[in-house]
Amino acid sequence: MLRQLALAAGLGVVLVASGSALAASKCDSGVTKAAGKKEGCLCGVYAKAQAKGLTPDPTKIQKCKDKFSASCTKAQSAADCGFQTESCTNKETDVENEVAGTCNPSPPAAAGSKCDAGKTKAAGKKVSCKCGVYAKTYANDLPPDPIKLQKCIDKFTAACTRAASAGDCFVQTRTCAQLETDADQDVTALCTPVPTITTSSTTTSTTTSTATTTTTTTTTTSSMTVTTTTSTTSTTTTTIGAPTCANGGIPCGSPCGGACGGTCAGPSTSTCTFIHCGPAPLCVVPMSPSSAGDCLTDGPCPAGQACVGPNPPGCQLGSNPSLCEPTCPE
Repeated sequence: MLRQLALAAGLGVVLVASGSALAASKCDSGVTKAAGKKEGCLCGVYAKAQAKGLTPDPTKIQKCKDKFSASCTKAQSAADCGFQTESCTNKETDVENEVAGTCNPSPPAAAGSKCDAGKTKAAGKKVSCKCGVYAKTYANDLPPDPIKLQKCIDKFTAACTRAASAGDCFVQTRTCAQLETDADQDVTALCTPVPTITTSSTTTSTTTSTATTTTTTTTTTSSMTVTTTTSTTSTTTTTIGAPTCANGGIPCGSPCGGACGGTCAGPSTSTCTFIHCGPAPLCVVPMSPSSAGDCLTDGPCPAGQACVGPNPPGCQLGSNPSLCEPTCPE
């Protein structure tokens, strides 16, 4: 999952991107709504599989894809997108990546699980609900309705708590609070504008300048001439902060972190050959084998670790997966 950006309690800042208010847009609204509905649809299919300990129904998964494709294509035909500018194909891939970590992190229990099914369905519905609220925002150029956003939260809390009470979770071992955080990250990644963040990279350097002032005074007496010379020297030293992987001063794939021997991993959207499965570059220490399991986001990783992988194939589970690796302080 990409990256958790502040939503200012889920209110009006979603209208701001690149420093300016977004105009009303049928395209942004339609793509946003379609993305949320697709995650809700796919999570619903996975929930049914988890309830019965079966493989997800490929026919129903294809229906989720077909509905998204039709809705996204129709929305983009309005040709007034402000931030939902990537192709429908790329957007569909983004949705599926988010769903994998939130609703289908591993195969279902053979005996089935009411807890897994309930939590998964609740997470998908929350993403769909909040994206629907934001879609109306983009269509009408108005702030998100806080009452409707709260309803999305309340419904998730009630459904997740009820599911957890079954006590048979196998796939969804996260607490309801942790799962809600992952669902909110999906909403941020799929359904809100990414604000422009201005970063400055600096190079560590020491500049020393020396200035010398010389004053000469000549005094003449009847028997001699005395010349006195006075020199004053001043030195100014200026130190500028060091480059890091995080601030963009160190290119991806290069050593970082000093003594801990880290490597700079680029963000998930970069073309770097070694990427962090998140929105920002990060200094990590690749281990062999990894101390934790496969991952798609930082969420499943222990404290002090992050989800990274080679690119290609990028962030994925299964063959040549992305893994949780230790981070390296800079």
